[in-house]
Amino acid sequence: MGLPKLESWQVEALRFSLFFAVPVNAQHQKWWESFAGREAEAKVNKPHLGEYTETGSFLDGQCELKILFNRVDWAVSFPFAGLPHSPSHLELKVLLAEWLMAISRWMNNEGFTPQRIALGVAMIVPVASEKFSNSVIESFFPFVDFTSKNLIDIAIQVNSPTPSLRLPGLSINRLVRLNTATRQVVNMAASGVPVVEADTVLRCDLDINTSPQWMNLFGVRSAIDIVEEMIGDVEVILTKSI
Repeated sequence: MGLPKLESWQVEALRFSLFFAVPVNAQHQKWWESFAGREAEAKVNKPHLGEYTETGSFLDGQCELKILFNRVDWAVSFPFAGLPHSPSHLELKVLLAEWLMAISRWMNNEGFTPQRIALGVAMIVPVASEKFSNSVIESFFPFVDFTSKNLIDIAIQVNSPTPSLRLPGLSINRLVRLNTATRQVVNMAASGVPVVEADTVLRCDLDINTSPQWMNLFGVRSAIDIVEEMIGDVEVILTKSI
């Protein structure tokens, strides 16, 4: 069984994280406007926890900016991705391109020099059955055999660190998690009787991040180059396996 086509994957969430050498203060910085092109819908400051958040809509999803001491996270989620009768969202490749544009715009405007960078993508692809999903997982990891052993409830995680093609000496972790899930949605029929619809999906979580052993600060241009490389890794993993 081959790998799913790239356009078959439906994005549940995107995440971008920066880690700095010192604590970060985002209040009154207008980061949201720089990133999303509009004002945030809500802002919450918790100084006793060292936490600050801003939320709003972006790319037709639910977006959050969260700062916790020296860590900055941007995350956008599409909680109803792929569910029956749910609104459709942009394809993976388009979302990644828009995500990169927002990240680049924000980083260029603010001139950040982070110490560590991470990109996360959570996706699903509909499958006919759990057995079919197992065969797709085997295509990602040819060194395993699930289908001949009639196994169920499979979850597998692999990290494949690779040298960066953009920055000599830097190693990039490529963490891949795959599992099969059955989802249920309850809809009310015209008669008022609940109707349960179920489907089976293969879920893929990618966490691509720079090695914690890298001790140098990234310049703005080199940081954006690494994010571009990570986004390229997403497509490579999904189309050519780990």
